[in-house]
Parts: sequence; structure tokens; C-alpha cells
Amino acid sequence: MIVGINDMKTLETKSRVIMNDRSAGADLTIIGFNSEAVKELRSEVFEGYQNLGNILFVNSYKEKDLI
Repeated sequence: MIVGINDMKTLETKSRVIMNDRSAGADLTIIGFNSEAVKELRSEVFEGYQNLGNILFVNSYKEKDLI
């Protein structure tokens, strides 16, 4: 699936709003990121989480389904 940069920014913004709202009280928030998003958005991918405490960003070579 090909996603344009504007669509990617919209998805990233929605994700940030949800995480900032629901994880604000967490001691540690683990956030997965996509290599394609980093290529398109650069450091913006890691910004905008000002309401969170400690953050661990993780990436995987292959997508994983969490059950």
C-alpha cells in the first residue's frame, strides 16, 4: 500500500493525540515506528509526545501482529 506524505502526517498526528491522552500517566510508553515514516517525515516521527514521560521507540525489520 502506498501512502502519501499528507496521509502519513495525518495518521501520525492522530496517533500522537491518542497516545498523549491515554498514556500521559504511564511511567514508560513503548512506541513502534515505521521506517518509511522516518524516510518521509524524518525527526517529526519522534516529536510531539510532550505529555508522556519516558518513551522507548522500537522498530522491527518485519511487521509483528500483537495478539
